[in-house]
Amino acid sequence: MNPSQALAGYVGAGAFFAVVALLYPKGIGGGDGVMAAGLGAWLGWSHVWIVILMAFGLGALASLPMLLAGRWNRKSLIAFGPYLAVSAFFLWLFPGAFDSLANWFFPTL
Repeated sequence: MNPSQALAGYVGAGAFFAVVALLYPKGIGGGDGVMAAGLGAWLGWSHVWIVILMAFGLGALASLPMLLAGRWNRKSLIAFGPYLAVSAFFLWLFPGAFDSLANWFFPTL
């Protein structure tokens, strides 16, 4: 990965979470954006979006049983950082498995 991909990942992921925080301030914490920006610098532009997508999916899957059981509602606060970390860990463990997906989303990178 070249430095421009690291910078693009850092700025892109940080800006994405900054926009989400501006549009819905109670919906995302500042630490989530900092963590995503750091992951963007580490993983690069194409792979950070795979991690973010996986984190949203894991968060939804983990929250669904609690929502269905009535223990949580749509306004419940759920930590997002662990899902980012687990997603990045999966990408670190199995980097080749996600390369084809990243190339499909970003064919020119």
